[in-house]
Amino acid sequence: MTVTLPTAAQRPQKPDRAGPLQTLRLRLHPPVSITEPPAGVVVERDIAVPMRDGVRLRVNVFRPAQDGRFPVLVCAHPYGKDRLPQRTRSGRYRKSFQYHAMLQTTPFEHSAWTSWEAPDPAYWASRGYVVVNADLRGWGTSEGTAQVLSAQEGLDGHDLIEWAAAQPWSTGRVGMIGVSYLAMCQWAVASAAPPHLAAICPWEGLDDAYRDFGRPGGLRNDGFFRVWAFGLKAQRRMTTNLRKEQLHRPLRDDWWDERDRDLESITAPALVCASFSDHDLHSRGTFNGFRRINSEHKWLYTHRGPKWATFYSPQGHAVQAQFFDHFLRNEDTGILGRKSSEIV
Repeated sequence: MTVTLPTAAQRPQKPDRAGPLQTLRLRLHPPVSITEPPAGVVVERDIAVPMRDGVRLRVNVFRPAQDGRFPVLVCAHPYGKDRLPQRTRSGRYRKSFQYHAMLQTTPFEHSAWTSWEAPDPAYWASRGYVVVNADLRGWGTSEGTAQVLSAQEGLDGHDLIEWAAAQPWSTGRVGMIGVSYLAMCQWAVASAAPPHLAAICPWEGLDDAYRDFGRPGGLRNDGFFRVWAFGLKAQRRMTTNLRKEQLHRPLRDDWWDERDRDLESITAPALVCASFSDHDLHSRGTFNGFRRINSEHKWLYTHRGPKWATFYSPQGHAVQAQFFDHFLRNEDTGILGRKSSEIV
């Protein structure tokens, strides 16, 4: 599709800038509200899903309580599908430490069923969708050996999509959605071309592990990459030492290439979110990913705001719903008549 530049009225506004005192307040009290899970949703936890080699991934399923078949949204990640907000002694929900570490200047909310960077099952089930939240191979309660950014993730995602399409509560139309790593996982799955994958919504991912993450501009990333690699290593489920590989591979080689995806093979309809506020990690790779995929129907949603606040915002949910309601529910939402510049 043709992408045109937005008009002045359509351009995203500059994000709020926090002063020192406001920054301290935001770190101590992130502006995120964790809401109670709603009634009227059936929750099934730790369902075993067999992969082609016999390894079983485990998923949590959230579906509307009424009888019928529903479109399905899938996400898969290494962060733990069961690592959910927990109640404190005061009765409130404890917020993820990432919200304290990485500032969100705009208030937002999601339910206590929402795992890290995953879609909120409360929102999507209320709209008549099933949400399947999966632990990737070797993570959480899934079996197997953990390998981040591996080609195996695409094969496992293929099998997971086909499993979801065949369930009695499914219409057979399956989409994927999620932020950051959950976006990169979508590239892997879509490049494996599962027949029942009807649409993807990769929200701020990247397309090149070397240039976007490990060594942007050829310079070793000693900030977020080191913290992220340490966090995964601490879970003691992964055999690869990511930080060691990064330190000993200053030039692009086969190891880095194996962690990239064949984006040119992707043809699934795509709503891609790229921000102007995450340059050190997501901006370049997401814009480039949008450019590289060969989907006939693709839209680029951009913003300058906080990553998670935008993903869970009413505006973010509205454009996601417009996209999925068309491609998963066959509804005429008007999205086919919109250019990327019109949904910025």
